Amino acid sequence: MVRKKLELLKSQNVPIDYITFVPNGEPTLDDALAKNILLLREFGIKIAVLTNSSLLWNDRIQEDLMFADYVSVKIDTVNEETCQIINRPHSRLRFQNILDGIERFSKSYHGILTTETMLVKNINDSLQEVEEIGAFLKKIKRNKSYFAIPTRPPIESYAVPPDSHVLSQISDFITNNIPDSEMLFASGEDMFYCAGDWEDELIATVSAHPMREKAVINLIASKGGEIGALQQMVESKRISEVIFNEDKFYIHNDSVSEQDYKLSHYENKIANS
Repeated sequence: MVRKKLELLKSQNVPIDYITFVPNGEPTLDDALAKNILLLREFGIKIAVLTNSSLLWNDRIQEDLMFADYVSVKIDTVNEETCQIINRPHSRLRFQNILDGIERFSKSYHGILTTETMLVKNINDSLQEVEEIGAFLKKIKRNKSYFAIPTRPPIESYAVPPDSHVLSQISDFITNNIPDSEMLFASGEDMFYCAGDWEDELIATVSAHPMREKAVINLIASKGGEIGALQQMVESKRISEVIFNEDKFYIHNDSVSEQDYKLSHYENKIANS
């Protein structure tokens, strides 16, 4: 499957920087993560893994990630109370263990390590929160740290960007006080390349994250598809339309059983670690 898609993208002269394990669920929950990374090595393309960091206290998870060329770890706060609000971690996870795991991993990992912090209004957007995050970032070995804001529809309606004047203050602080860091105010242009049937590609993409209407229309047009088929997908409940920040997005209709399975698997992973 991967070989076929890579060949299709190559035939379209699409540049490929990384094969990325994206958090539709959490990549480190996969017991075969290291094996899959090694199998993908045959294509001669660098491997990236984006993780929410929740299992980085586990030595075996750290060993698995050593096989990746690029790892992005999530650090939304270094305050346990804030973490409970913004990340709602599993009750068996220990917040300090996660932070310690990130620090240990950063000092032994030899690839490119970046961090991502999502700033949410009235939760982790105070200067004190950002100062504490900055102090932690200075303790770890990293290549770059990114501070971002919600630009796609969140699971919870309260997860909205901080006010503009707050973002301005945070941006100034990051620029002047946290080396090798960057504030991202927008998601930039959505560019998606299709390797195969556009409907299957659309479902696969929105399963990982919502897509803007413009990006979806461009994707369909690039494959000579009919826009009317998009509405049929909505009517058949394969995907849904949502509005966020005055933009229309398309999202995947995850079933309750899928969500229950992911939660159950997560609980088993923690229990067996």
